Amino acid sequence: MKADLKVWLDFLQSFNGILVITEDIWVNNETLQLYTDSTGGDKGGFVGQIPTASTSIRSMANTASQEYVGNLTREANRLIQGSLSANTYKAYQGALTNFKKFLNNCGTTLYFPIPVDHLLNFIAHLSISGTAYRTAALYISALSYIHKLRGIQDNTQSFIVKKALQGLHKKRGITLDSRIPLTVSILEHIVSALPSVCRSSYEAVLFSTLFSIAYHGLLRVSEVLNIHRAHITFTRSKVSILIPRSKTDQMGNTTTLHISKQLNSDICPVQWVLRFLPLRPNDGSLLCFIHVDNKGVTRYQFNYVLQKALQFRNIQGHFRPHSFRIGRATDLAKQGFPDSEIKSLVRWESKSFRNYIRL
Repeated sequence: MKADLKVWLDFLQSFNGILVITEDIWVNNETLQLYTDSTGGDKGGFVGQIPTASTSIRSMANTASQEYVGNLTREANRLIQGSLSANTYKAYQGALTNFKKFLNNCGTTLYFPIPVDHLLNFIAHLSISGTAYRTAALYISALSYIHKLRGIQDNTQSFIVKKALQGLHKKRGITLDSRIPLTVSILEHIVSALPSVCRSSYEAVLFSTLFSIAYHGLLRVSEVLNIHRAHITFTRSKVSILIPRSKTDQMGNTTTLHISKQLNSDICPVQWVLRFLPLRPNDGSLLCFIHVDNKGVTRYQFNYVLQKALQFRNIQGHFRPHSFRIGRATDLAKQGFPDSEIKSLVRWESKSFRNYIRL
């Protein structure tokens, strides 16, 4: 016993504080079946006999432990991925793919932490290829995110890399949004054209309802297409829509959007909802806006029908689904609403949406 204690005392005097732990999961003494010979028993002091585990038992224990750790790792990865919106995660994946492609063209491979010169050359490549500043900033942000996940030195935050991005920003100047606002007058023309460009009267009512709600609710196309039937309630004077999650509400705090009845019945969202819901197939689908075959409307279809209606009315310009949101904000500004209130609406601040019924 004294000899054992002396060994420990000698060890502690020279111990440098560094521990090496090879296992991720610690197990207790009973599981490992460890025993001591320092109790002074007749047979060497063993509290119990250490069993001889068969190879198959050890193999089964190791396999079970590996599967358990593997499940924890997969769940941890899902939680981390879930902290990002689906679009942000997809954009970060695309950024990493583009960076790998750039390195491959340069005859080198990806390793971390990414050297500063690799980052500078990548920014220079983006500049020469005409990439927009916001896209370049997104790429660097994605690489920064990966460094932070790994807990390693993040060279994207170095002074020289930041200055290179700043230089690209100055070189590009202020980028104007090329998308044209889809104002209320254009909405009227589009809705009136839908019976002529849609393949059925149901489709015309479907897209008239979609376009009217997207405009009057300042909704992003992803938000309006993912509205559930159970999330819509209405009266003769207003339609209320529960938005469970949005781009600016990743935590799912929810917002209830109230849209009041409009004087122009041709584009009134309340009137269109009242017309659409009785026609909608009752197949139990969660999504509200579905085709007659029970499939949900896609972003591509939303934009395709929009472009067909614009062409039918010979309306020129770079109109996209986001133009509904921009157009409503433009019309509100023309009506004299304060910029601060319009910005609050566009940013999905709940207090403003509670008052939106009066707009």
